[in-house]
This record gives sequence, structure tokens and C-alpha cells, in this order.
Amino acid sequence: MLEKGFSNPTDRVVRLKNMILTAKPYVESERAVLATEAYKETEGLPPIMRRAKVVEKIFNNLPVTIRPDELIVGPVTKNPRSTEICPEFSYDWVEKEFETMGFRIADPFIIPKETAKELHDAFTYWPGKTTSVLAASYMSDATKESMASGVFTVGNYFYGGVGHVSVD
Repeated sequence: MLEKGFSNPTDRVVRLKNMILTAKPYVESERAVLATEAYKETEGLPPIMRRAKVVEKIFNNLPVTIRPDELIVGPVTKNPRSTEICPEFSYDWVEKEFETMGFRIADPFIIPKETAKELHDAFTYWPGKTTSVLAASYMSDATKESMASGVFTVGNYFYGGVGHVSVD
């Protein structure tokens, strides 16, 4: 029975919904590799220029994906329900889960061996250079102790990148 004012979804919408619901979610490495290359190529430039070069490299080199039935095209991943990795924000938690992420209860993601290798190679550039390391450097010891004790967490904002947290 339909709610007042609603109609049945079109066949196209049903196909799109099924594509998402049946898709196996993957971790993809392309964005991480491209971002890492751009940061390596722009050492010494101001941060805003480095970020601009990352965006340029991604726009010029990320594979373009157009899926059947889409009206808006150009997702950031090749596979539906998949994820890109942004190592400039944080990376070490991902590498720790290479072997287990596909089997975890919440949000399992498949990481093919070749993808894990590509990510590992990209991650070697990032120790000490991420925004999560920078954010932690601004935190007091009492704040870090409270987080470690489970008093509070900044959660994904600490690892998920610029735009969620703006210092000063």
C-alpha cells in the first residue's frame, strides 16, 4: 500500500537500489595513490597549492565510472558501495585492518591483496604528515588521556579529514 502522495518507484530506481543493496563493498586504492604522488611532487609548496595539485591530479587521472541507469555520473569509486582512502588525513588504522576489514561485523569492506600492496606502498610516505597527527599535536595531554580512557572521542572527525574540524 502506498503512502498518500507517493508512487511506486520506477524500474530504473528499483535497478539502482538493487545495485547498491547487492554490491560487495571494496576498498579502492586509486585516490590514495594519486594523492600521495601529488604530495610527493609538491614538497616545499604552500599547503593550499599542494591541496590544489592533489585535486588536479585526481580529476585528471581517476578513472571515470558511468554506471547503467545513473542520471548523475562520475562517482569517486569504480565499484558501487565502495570507498576511497584519504591517507593525508590518516592511514595507519586502515593498514591495521587489511586482514580483518572484510570480516568485521560493522561495515565490512573487501581489500584485494593488490589493493593492500598499493595502499601500503602509498602509506610509507605519510608517517608524521597527516592532519590527524597535526590535530593530535594541538591536544593537551589531559585531552589525549581522556580520549584514551573513553571519556569522549572525536571519532571520524579525527580520521575523516578537513571540513569536519577547523582549528582556530
